[in-house]
Amino acid sequence: MRRGKELALSHRSRFSHALTPVEAGFATNLTGYYQRFETRVELNCWLDKEDTMWKQRSRLNWFKEGDRNTRFFHANASSRFQKNLIEGIYDDEGLWQEDEKIVVKIFVDYYSELFTTCRPSKFIEIVDAVHPKVMEAMNSTLIREFLPGEVHWALKQMYTLKALGLDGMPPLWDARTRLPGQRTRV
Repeated sequence: MRRGKELALSHRSRFSHALTPVEAGFATNLTGYYQRFETRVELNCWLDKEDTMWKQRSRLNWFKEGDRNTRFFHANASSRFQKNLIEGIYDDEGLWQEDEKIVVKIFVDYYSELFTTCRPSKFIEIVDAVHPKVMEAMNSTLIREFLPGEVHWALKQMYTLKALGLDGMPPLWDARTRLPGQRTRV
């Protein structure tokens, strides 16, 4: 069985002839344009074949051990979900903790302490250095009550399959999305 690097090298040698015109350079006339186009098409074809080869190779690892219902297949298929598993963490005293509740508490305590300040001494100087981006006129526009027409316009702009309702379902049943107090047209 050939290893991955050997497979990659042998496969690259198969389509290296497609790169020869690219490396040699093309004429700037119309025939050069057609040569570039044909070479690009041929190179894309070989790259697609290489992609297919790698997909088939990964599946062959599963199939050589038996059919898809084998323990080998399920172990490989579910191993992806275990990559980001945190089995434990060291606490403040350097002890390894594996209990889920303790691990959660360690994370919460760490980030609470990280994002908490204790009476900053140069707070006024920091605030003076920050220049406002939202001016008073903009702020008054942002904090005023929404008008029904604005809400209706915003609802019309939403894509029906992405803006879910309060029940978690898309509002496909009513494409004219009604405002509270309005009757539904049937």
